[in-house]
Amino acid sequence: MADFDSRGITSTGRAAGQLGHDHRGAIGAPTVIVTQILSLRPPQFGIPLAAREAFLVQQLPNGIPSFIALYSTMPDRAGVGGVEAVGSGYARVSHSNWRGLVVGGFIARRTNVGDVVFAALTGDLTVVGWGAYDAAVDGELLAFGLLRNADGKARTFDLATGDDPTFLNGELQVGIQ
Repeated sequence: MADFDSRGITSTGRAAGQLGHDHRGAIGAPTVIVTQILSLRPPQFGIPLAAREAFLVQQLPNGIPSFIALYSTMPDRAGVGGVEAVGSGYARVSHSNWRGLVVGGFIARRTNVGDVVFAALTGDLTVVGWGAYDAAVDGELLAFGLLRNADGKARTFDLATGDDPTFLNGELQVGIQ
């Protein structure tokens, strides 16, 4: 099964709790824990661990940007029919620093190194998921999934003017088991 986890999404632009389960940090800013399962294109089942690792490096190579997007409507499992967020100052965010790891000896994963920070929004926006693309506009959808709360339940995030949605260091995990 292919999976991607977002262990957190936070926003420093508003009061705690606007994006999900609230965890107070040392300075009182909200850190919101979100778990999500995503589909990886193409599906990679029954392949050796080394091949899974190689595929992830090919999909999310260091030094070559992938562009993280937010969705207002999710695509189907084949990556068709989704609606990317639009307006309110939203734009995809480039990210090109990933670290590889093996979990439990059989799951190949890559996690983000450094925060993935979207620009502060200029209006309200509702998002339900995220995706990774190979281009800042249009491009090929590499992976996608629902945003989930700490209990693993899919949830919608209502963002407002001034919010800057953020996936913190290590919180995006892309894996194949």
